[in-house]
Amino acid sequence: MDLDSFGLITRRHFLELVSLIIFLVVLLNPLDLSLSMFYSSVTPEAIRGQVLRLGVYAPLGMIVLEALQIIIAPVPPVTMVASGYIFGLLPGTVYTFVGVFLGSGVALLASRTLGRPAAESIVGSEYLEKFQDRLGNHHYFVIALLFAVPGLPHDALCYIAGLTDLDLKKLLVVISLARIPVTVGLVLTGSSIASSRIDTAVLVLGLFGAIGFVSARNQRKLVKMGGNIRRKVS
Repeated sequence: MDLDSFGLITRRHFLELVSLIIFLVVLLNPLDLSLSMFYSSVTPEAIRGQVLRLGVYAPLGMIVLEALQIIIAPVPPVTMVASGYIFGLLPGTVYTFVGVFLGSGVALLASRTLGRPAAESIVGSEYLEKFQDRLGNHHYFVIALLFAVPGLPHDALCYIAGLTDLDLKKLLVVISLARIPVTVGLVLTGSSIASSRIDTAVLVLGLFGAIGFVSARNQRKLVKMGGNIRRKVS
């Protein structure tokens, strides 16, 4: 794996990674935002109660939760829905995007710096092998397509993408931008629920569910299609 151009495998960068993770975790503990909430009875309402306890720091708390979901607790994106439920469409989208950017950056850096064992400890060996085979060392366009389609495990894919030979700076930008459509849709769902526009929430979730079902069952075809489109436009 050629990392010379990115210069990540250094003591300084490794310490920066560890320091950032420690900072995020320490920030949560005094504020009583337990990470166990990711594993039991996670609902937008439950997250809302925790986040709003922070007062003026509630946006920061939301950003940290979104980042930590990606870094250490890859689960269905309930925090994105919660962000819209708490803050509304525009602020919720901004806070979620910042959290996605930070969390994806740490996940990519951890995977690239610490290697396969780190990714495997988060994603699991069977899951890692399955999706690493799908992702391979494809072009950025293909990876962008996988992250733009709802229904795929985007948080876990960040760790797998970090194992490729692609430039991490470009990967972070591509992944963050590719996730915007799904992010906006899920934040919109949350804001719609908060304002009792249940029809909008059902419509968005139904559309995402249908697309996700098809994409999950046709991952190899999706990757192949992305590769064909890239070759045609390049």
